[in-house]
Amino acid sequence: MPHGPETEPREYHHRDLRNHLLELALVDLEHHGAHSLSLRSLASRCGVSKTAPYRHFPDRDALLGALMEVGWKDLYALLASAHRHASSPLEGLRAMGRGYVAFALMRSGMYRLLFSGEGKTLSSLKGCPEGSDSFGLLLDQVKRCQASGWKSSEKPETIALGFWALVHGVADLALENLAEHPESSDRLQYWSMILDTMTP
Repeated sequence: MPHGPETEPREYHHRDLRNHLLELALVDLEHHGAHSLSLRSLASRCGVSKTAPYRHFPDRDALLGALMEVGWKDLYALLASAHRHASSPLEGLRAMGRGYVAFALMRSGMYRLLFSGEGKTLSSLKGCPEGSDSFGLLLDQVKRCQASGWKSSEKPETIALGFWALVHGVADLALENLAEHPESSDRLQYWSMILDTMTP
């Protein structure tokens, strides 16, 4: 016997409820931070029962883990494309650094989730290959630079880690406003320029 309007499950019309929940969570993440995320609140906004989201995310950590997977994939894609049109391997390396800083500034909620705060407690959920492969992209680019003669006698892993530390530090300074940028300049452009002065 088919369900009538009064008995039809509220989640019936949300055949893609998981993605709908993720879309709303991504918006909340950027506007209010990871601490604001609640499965019950998301369920209410989706117009489904409070228990419906738990079919897709057993708990809040599972939701945060899924968000992190989205973030790792997006960061990987950004870094993978950053150097494609560069005029040289070193310019490609700088482009990856600028892309990393841009990600931090344009998607600060996701950046914080991936690299600080609650994201630290979810390191075991970085099963998404892009999480670790983002560093692999950087390492490959360093090796291209070395093949062109730059720091060819040093270990590529050491150089890659040092470059990541540099870029991550610049991103944190910019994101947390720990150093002011001139009012006449765009924040991303300013910090990209700062980064370029420190890279070869």
